[in-house]
Amino acid sequence: MTNNLLNSGASSLDSEQVDAQGQLPSTQDVNPSEGNSQTKRRQSATSASKIYSKVQQLQETLERHQNDRQLVILQDFPDPDALSSAWAYQLIAEQYNIQCDIVYAGTLSHQENIALVKLTGLPTKRWSVETTKNQDLSVYQGYVLIDNQGTTTQLLPIVTEANIPLIAIFDHHSSQGELK
Repeated sequence: MTNNLLNSGASSLDSEQVDAQGQLPSTQDVNPSEGNSQTKRRQSATSASKIYSKVQQLQETLERHQNDRQLVILQDFPDPDALSSAWAYQLIAEQYNIQCDIVYAGTLSHQENIALVKLTGLPTKRWSVETTKNQDLSVYQGYVLIDNQGTTTQLLPIVTEANIPLIAIFDHHSSQGELK
């Protein structure tokens, strides 16, 4: 089962929106004369509920894949958004004993992206198409797409051909259609 975490509309939560048990605030005590305020609270509660649901999905997915080794595939020319999101996923996955290799097929095309990787020690690997074809991909139990949906990476056909299952997609861009 693939978790598609596209366009989650994630926004920051404050402690008043969701309590420690994941309960949303009640709107029953809202004064009807507040009008628009009540609508905003409901929208906020709905947004918080969606975010909490996505967090639960991620946790369940990570629990199902404990002790796996995964490829974290970025777009061919990763930007700071992709790089930092992949690293965040790797750090979270480590809590579930999931080993991640962050890979991309193109190049780090801007000086700020190169600096980000060098200065932070961000653990990325450039895999050309030829390099990937020569890799032993059987060591991976799944792959994750971060900041792309598979349409901006040359690695997807090779990984798909190796029958590595897609675990999840994390992307904030508009849906680009189903993966084939």
